[in-house]
Amino acid sequence: MKRVLLILLAAILVTSMLFMGIGCKETATVETAEETTEEAATVEEETTEEVEETIEPETKEPVTLQIMANQDWVQKSFMQKSWEAYEEATGNTLELIVVPIDSGEEFMLTKFATGDIPDIFMHFGGLGLTPFDPEKNFVDFSDAEWVDDIMPYVISQTMYDGKLYGLPFWEAAVSGTLDNKEIFADLGIDIPATQTEFEAACETIKNAGITPIYMAFKDVWPLSYMYCP
Repeated sequence: MKRVLLILLAAILVTSMLFMGIGCKETATVETAEETTEEAATVEEETTEEVEETIEPETKEPVTLQIMANQDWVQKSFMQKSWEAYEEATGNTLELIVVPIDSGEEFMLTKFATGDIPDIFMHFGGLGLTPFDPEKNFVDFSDAEWVDDIMPYVISQTMYDGKLYGLPFWEAAVSGTLDNKEIFADLGIDIPATQTEFEAACETIKNAGITPIYMAFKDVWPLSYMYCP
């Protein structure tokens, strides 16, 4: 209704200008045009006020969102501050489902298998998402506006089957494996280029009485980063 009134008002003003342009000097005509313009403006103002009184801003009820993450991640101060800022800005509540570091993967897989899936899931990206059936269970954020703010080399680590299923929130480190070239040369092993070749090389090294893989860690989780160099 507001759009129609504006169009009508514009038409009246243009007509008045045309009348003036052809030299219409009759007072009655001018006064009539002015009165019509004033009436149209009054009607528009009253209608606008009615519309403003009728339309009420949409309000959304606060919700509670579940976040599943291992106990080491939820203890990070920057994560806790981010969650607090989100709750303050939205009025929503974040409910944490904390899982053990070592046995958390099995716990998470059980939850997904039974359909008890949280709203937000913190996990390694890329192939690490395979057991959780990303295409079925996760939201594809490939077309989200914030994707353009992520560096290309970080994007590649978050993609799974050509789709981006999550927002990176940690460092964008690239992990790999260092080969002992002297051992490889002594045993006549070529540097592996595939997972199969890597496992075969480890078996050969093990049979030679040498520990094939050494990792200086206490917890099991660093094994999640292991992949063929």
